[in-house]
Amino acid sequence: MEKETPRKKIGAIIIRLDGYIDRMKERKRYVLFKMESADSEDVSREYAKRANEIEKTTSLLRFYANALETTLKELEEGEVGTAIKIIDNVIENAKGNMPEIAIELEKIKKEMLEVKSKIQLETVKEV
Repeated sequence: MEKETPRKKIGAIIIRLDGYIDRMKERKRYVLFKMESADSEDVSREYAKRANEIEKTTSLLRFYANALETTLKELEEGEVGTAIKIIDNVIENAKGNMPEIAIELEKIKKEMLEVKSKIQLETVKEV
């Protein structure tokens, strides 16, 4: 069986985030429908607040997904240091609202640092 590389793990997280984003869009559509068919202005206002919160959450999820896609590009270009800095940023932002992703990214970062250290040691030995 093939070992899961940090790239594959990051790709899997991006796919999950895309799934979350799709569900949030569906939820927002439902809330907006309920808002339009609400009996009173108070109820309608409540649904509008919910739709706004859903949009904020969706924006955060998009930020995480975009940042991780940039991380993959940096890894493809061999810019491991830059990729790690981006992952650090996502970890810091995700701790409060998506702690499971922050934990996964911490593990991926640790793997990447180990690989980076091995590469640096091999480079020093060659010189």
